[in-house]
Amino acid sequence: MKQTIFFITILFFTSCIDVNNPLVESNMNSIYTKVANDAVDQYYIAKRSGDKMQTYVQAGMVCAAFLQAKDEENYKKWKEIEKEDAEAAGIKIQF
Repeated sequence: MKQTIFFITILFFTSCIDVNNPLVESNMNSIYTKVANDAVDQYYIAKRSGDKMQTYVQAGMVCAAFLQAKDEENYKKWKEIEKEDAEAAGIKIQF
């Protein structure tokens, strides 16, 4: 019962947020950028570990983060890195 009330309360408050508000949009862009930067940091940690498959997987996560951020330039850059890492891991993928 408490979980249902909590869920309804969260749903109510999130429906009150105006996503077209410039302040909300600016904050969301900041969050997307932070997530993308964190994904890049995680990629380099995976790369330093030497596990080629994990490096490839993490490159895909970076691509997804830049796609979510609507950062086309970095998305394209990381798609190339993902492709290179796939080849290094012995995976044949057509992009």
